[in-house]
Amino acid sequence: MYWVLTTFMLFLGLSLGSWQSALSQESSVTFLPAGHVFAPLLADPREPNTSVAISPDLTQYDGALGGTLDLLRWSNYDGSRWAWGVLGSGYLSILRYSYTQQPFNFRLEDIDLWWGTYVGESSGSFSNRLEYLHGTSHLGDYYFFSGLQPISYTRDGLQLTGSFQPSPFFRLYGGLGYWLYADPSAPSLFAQLGTEVYTNYSHFNGNLFRGFFAYDLKIGNEVNGVLDQNFELGVQLKGPKEDSPDIRLAVLYYNGNNLYGQFYGQSDNHWSFGFFVDP
Repeated sequence: MYWVLTTFMLFLGLSLGSWQSALSQESSVTFLPAGHVFAPLLADPREPNTSVAISPDLTQYDGALGGTLDLLRWSNYDGSRWAWGVLGSGYLSILRYSYTQQPFNFRLEDIDLWWGTYVGESSGSFSNRLEYLHGTSHLGDYYFFSGLQPISYTRDGLQLTGSFQPSPFFRLYGGLGYWLYADPSAPSLFAQLGTEVYTNYSHFNGNLFRGFFAYDLKIGNEVNGVLDQNFELGVQLKGPKEDSPDIRLAVLYYNGNNLYGQFYGQSDNHWSFGFFVDP
């Protein structure tokens, strides 16, 4: 028995040594790497982000604070990459309700909180992301002034999104989501499609900028058969390198269900001007 155990331990040690050597030669693992294996979606209004959007009449303000973060990344010898990360964002709806008094008065209508974790993968022109999502909604101080009663709003779900980007100028994506739990009730399955189109980069004062158009469509996200559409047209501004963080300035148009949980099932149709900070 002793020699069997000794032989097994020797074999295990040699195997681990060989595997570690092969790993160091052919692949690598990085903690808190820069960038993303699956690039965040530009036009999805519930993609975790940091932004502010203002209506043309300056009465409605939509804010977001958050993002996605690859914690661990495995780069394989064949060029494929895998990542595990976390995501989260808070979304605020703020209404300016005083038009004659100075200073203007504002009310927080709603705050939605979303968080989760994901696994991402990319190989060549293709990338994929599988997310677990948890979201809640909370009525703001608007409740105290209007008498509106808050509702219970909670979501737990999975979402798989695949992306195809054959060139730096064009990206197409699609996916399916499944709600594990939804209160108020929602269709178990929903679909998502979208695209992003870019121009060439140009130089301005030592920095880079380019134009873009992005479109996102969700089908049955809250109500069967209802389409939630979001359009963005604007410019991206970067540092001197293409992998630098960027800011986006865009004109936005949204048509679909209200994005905020406390106004579940209500239709929404609005224009806004958006400012985004992308890591």
